[in-house]
Amino acid sequence: MFRNRFPRFMRHGFAKGIFFLAMAIVFVFAVGNIVMYLWNWILPDAIGAKEITFWKAIGLFVLTRILFGGFKSRGSGRGRQKRGRWKEKWMNMTDEERKEFKHNWKSKWGGMSREDKRAMKEKWKEGFRDSGE
Repeated sequence: MFRNRFPRFMRHGFAKGIFFLAMAIVFVFAVGNIVMYLWNWILPDAIGAKEITFWKAIGLFVLTRILFGGFKSRGSGRGRQKRGRWKEKWMNMTDEERKEFKHNWKSKWGGMSREDKRAMKEKWKEGFRDSGE
């Protein structure tokens, strides 16, 4: 009776939210402990640094991500767009074009003259320009 009051997407959204919150907590706990144990295991003996606590390890991790890596996911943005264009290009190829592409890919352009390589690269560039880039 209670379940029928809320749309299906809201029920699943709440469960997903709880799951991702729990996974975030596990991730923070794991990363904090890994950084803390590595720091306390290596650096005090190596350079005479003081041991750090869990919260300092979390702060150190966040600081290094801000300074050196950012918090962006590596699989987002242009990479997904590029894969989508490749997939679209592959789906629009004829069997003969696919066979030619596979042959060239496997041989890593081996056995082709420079002119043939340039022509093939230009052909692919034109294909990508036509497909939306």
